[in-house]
This record gives sequence, C-alpha cells and structure tokens, in this order.
Amino acid sequence: MTVRAKAGRRRYILFEFEGILTPGRFNRTLERELEKRGLQRDKLRLRTVFLQDGVGIVRCSHLYREQVAGALNSLRIEGTGIRTLRTSGTLKTLKDWLREKREIRVQGRQ
Repeated sequence: MTVRAKAGRRRYILFEFEGILTPGRFNRTLERELEKRGLQRDKLRLRTVFLQDGVGIVRCSHLYREQVAGALNSLRIEGTGIRTLRTSGTLKTLKDWLREKREIRVQGRQ
C-alpha cells in the first residue's frame, strides 16, 4: 500500500471574509456547522492552515471537499459572511494565487 493510499488526498479551500475573525472563534463556528450537517472534524481531516488579512485556507479530505465548502459558504460569524474563492490539491497553488491577485504572503515553506 502506498503512502498516498494511507494518508489520503487533501484539498485546500481558499475563502474570503470581511471584518476580523479569530482562529478559535472560526474553528468553533465551523465545527458546529459541520456537526449540524452530521460531519465530524476527525473524519474530514479538517485543519485551518491560514487566517488573516480577510482570507483563510482550510485543509480537508478530498472526499468531503463539497460538504466543507458548503459549510463555509453558509457560515455567519457576527454578521460576517464567508465566501469560498478557489479549491486546490496543493497549498502552493493557493499561496501563489494570493501573492499574485491579493499581494498577500502566506508564511511558511514555499
């Protein structure tokens, strides 16, 4: 069995929001929304990768990409709506897009 078969594929979802979101508040609200939909964070392999400057990136299993994107689009945190922009199989693609289109640099390995 290959490593990819064990670890599974990942999808990175880029989203935008207005206002200020703290990682803790965002994670709690997203978890509640996913639980309403009958999904568990562990099963989704969900992780918040980046959250600042009005944009964020979450990682999830490729099997649940649509459900996570739907939950993100339906979130309302203190009147702030969230809108997904792009989905990618690699984090580098989203980092490059942010750098080119929004002039935002995501810290970490490139």
